Amino acid sequence: MSTPSRRRYLGAVATAGATALSGCGGLLRRDDEGEEAELRERIDRLEAENDQLRAELDDREDELDRSEAERRRLETRLDEERNETRTLRERLEDRNAELESLRTRIDAQEARITRLQATISLLRESAPDTRFDETVRESALGVGESVRESVVYLQVADAGRRSHGTGFLIAPDLVVTNSHVVGDSEDITCWTLGGDTLSVSVLGRVESNDPDVAALRLDDGGADAGEPLSTGDSGSLSTDQPLVQVGHPGSFGNWVISLGPFVERARFRSADGGTHSELKTLVPTIPGNSGSPVLTLDGDVVGLTYAGLPKTYKAPDEAPTPAPAKVYEAVAPQTYTLHETIERVRRQLAEWE
Repeated sequence: MSTPSRRRYLGAVATAGATALSGCGGLLRRDDEGEEAELRERIDRLEAENDQLRAELDDREDELDRSEAERRRLETRLDEERNETRTLRERLEDRNAELESLRTRIDAQEARITRLQATISLLRESAPDTRFDETVRESALGVGESVRESVVYLQVADAGRRSHGTGFLIAPDLVVTNSHVVGDSEDITCWTLGGDTLSVSVLGRVESNDPDVAALRLDDGGADAGEPLSTGDSGSLSTDQPLVQVGHPGSFGNWVISLGPFVERARFRSADGGTHSELKTLVPTIPGNSGSPVLTLDGDVVGLTYAGLPKTYKAPDEAPTPAPAKVYEAVAPQTYTLHETIERVRRQLAEWE
């Protein structure tokens, strides 16, 4: 029943009731005027209750109207928020696409920077060495000359093949070198700067080359060898600090003194699953320098040279990067040099002594 119908119904009921009771009042007047007064009082009370019900009904209808208005407002707000959410999602998708485009551009730019840096490095190293001033170069020459007698040339024969490497005295009767230099051979000849040969035997070597350390005992007690080199603290090195190396780069010469800057302490995974620290430098190194000492300008050994590391890495399926279009009359290897720290060398020697 609609709201207007309920009002008309209540009004009709009230009018009919009043009319009926009014008619009854005419009959009752003949019998009992007191009863008629009571009936009129009841009619008045019913009409008052009827008015109260109408007022409550009106309040209820107003409340329903307000609820309906609130519902419509909330639905409108929900639609607005859904539209806003849709707009924000579209903006987010546009922003993600923009970010992806920027990432692609950044990757391309970084690749270009890497190529340019490699080219600059190649050009610098192909040019005359001007990394250090004359004072540093003179100090490096002095250090190199002072330690050459303590550096030995190692000739290794194994299964009919001969190879060579470098070693140096770390104790009066003890030469330290790389494990990969010694290999499984027991036929090792040790040459001094003066041209003498020393008889040596293998005290110990790390078969896994981790660390890449081997030790040779001088059979005559080192009477004809030079003085042991002093050792320093590799942890005190600073970036670009000049370092000196003395060794036997086979295609260049023997007891060669080279100079380069310290780059950083690099961390590598150990054979036991842990990690260890090594020295990375730009000291010029080629095959034959394995086992060379690397020293500070104070003459203290801080590392044992064992390998080179390419400055740039090409993935197996990656296109090679062309070198600059120029004619080279000399070529400088594009590698870092890696050195076992002197602390790690000493720990390994302690296990054998």
